[in-house]
Amino acid sequence: MRFRFIEDRRADYPVRIMCDVLGVSPAGYYAWRARPESQRAAANRDLVDDIKRVHRDTSGRYGSPRIHAELRAQGCGVSRGRIERLMRYHGIRARSDHPQRAGMEPLSRGGGAVFAVTYFMFSEPPKCLRILHAEGKSDF
Repeated sequence: MRFRFIEDRRADYPVRIMCDVLGVSPAGYYAWRARPESQRAAANRDLVDDIKRVHRDTSGRYGSPRIHAELRAQGCGVSRGRIERLMRYHGIRARSDHPQRAGMEPLSRGGGAVFAVTYFMFSEPPKCLRILHAEGKSDF
C-alpha cells in the first residue's frame, strides 16, 4: 500500500523523500515496481470487469447474489464472498428504487430524545405536525 502511494505521487514529490517519510527503502520501492502483476491481481482485475459488465447490463439492479448467479451461469466459478469484497472495494452497489415512506426521525431538542413524523409524499406540509417525546407524551 505504501509503494502504491509512492507510485501515485512520484510525479509530485521525490521518491527518496516519500520513502523516508513512509519508512521504506527506495530499493524496496524500485524492486516492487519491477515485479510483474500477480496472477491473483490480474484475475481480480478481469473479474471486476465482468462484474461491471453484468452490473451495467442489468441497469445496476443486481447485487452480489444475482451477479454471482449470473457469472456462474456464464461459467465463471468464483465465490460470492469474493464478488462481494470486490464490489464493496470498487463501490459497485445495486440500485434501490423503493419509495421513501413516512417514518420517525429524531429531533435534537434539549436533553431527551424527541421524534417527529416526517412526510415525504405530500406536495405541501401538513397544517398540524404533532411532536412526540420518547416517553410517549405530546407537546399539545
